[in-house]
Amino acid sequence: MNYRRSRTFTMKVNKQGKIVVKESEIQSSIIRWLNHQPNVGFVWNNRNVGVYAGKNRFGKDRFIPSQVQGVPDILGYTKSGKMIGIEVKRPEHKNKIEKLNDLELMGNTTLLTKETKRLKTQVQFVEHMRECGCIAFIAYSLDQVQELWNNGGFNLK
Repeated sequence: MNYRRSRTFTMKVNKQGKIVVKESEIQSSIIRWLNHQPNVGFVWNNRNVGVYAGKNRFGKDRFIPSQVQGVPDILGYTKSGKMIGIEVKRPEHKNKIEKLNDLELMGNTTLLTKETKRLKTQVQFVEHMRECGCIAFIAYSLDQVQELWNNGGFNLK
């Protein structure tokens, strides 16, 4: 992979020539931008790793879940007291979420892999937060968050 440097990301270019941005870099840019908004109290990165439990028999690190599954990557609150929950995904994952919705509409959940089951849990958690009056959504880029935030996509009062 080739590497290119921009002001905010270290971009990897894969073999097909597409730019690949790490999810963690998208998260940190969203957090930086939101923490500079006048109506935001504080926003932070919610680490969902769990408690380290040593290596398994194959030599891979093992983690015991330490919190509820599906909690968004970014949590925070507005100055008016509304909770913020943003699940960050790389732009390539947009198709996976659409495919997940199609499988659920067809009633075929037997084709769900471990990754899509985790994705389903995350989507359901975000939807539940939104139903409860929180500002919650799935973000694929800083530009998307800025557009939603600035165009009054949320009731911030």
